Amino acid sequence: MNTELTAEKVMEMGKIWGESYLSLLSPEERLAGLDAEERLAGLKTRDIASKVDHQEFLDELSIEEIEAYFIKAQGFKKMTGSVCQSLKTTDSSSWSLRMGKVK
Repeated sequence: MNTELTAEKVMEMGKIWGESYLSLLSPEERLAGLDAEERLAGLKTRDIASKVDHQEFLDELSIEEIEAYFIKAQGFKKMTGSVCQSLKTTDSSSWSLRMGKVK
C-alpha cells in the first residue's frame, strides 16, 4: 500500500503523537521548560493570589518595597503619609512584631 504523506497528514500525526506523549508526563514535567509568565498565562490575578501565603510574601519584602507599592497605588497621595513615616522610623524587628511575625 502506497500512502502519500502530505504536510497536513504529517501535522495531524504529530499532533496525535504529541498529545499521547504529553498525557504520560506529570504537570511538573509539562511545565518544566516554561518561564513563570508562560506558566501563569490565562490565570486571573485573584486565582494566583489565592494560592499565595501573603504573610510569607510580605516577610520577604523590605519596608522600602512596601512603601514603593503604596506610593504607586491609586489614591495613596490622598493619605496623610503617617503610615509610611511610622514604618520608616521603626526598626524592622518591631515592625515584624506589629505585622504578626514574632522573632
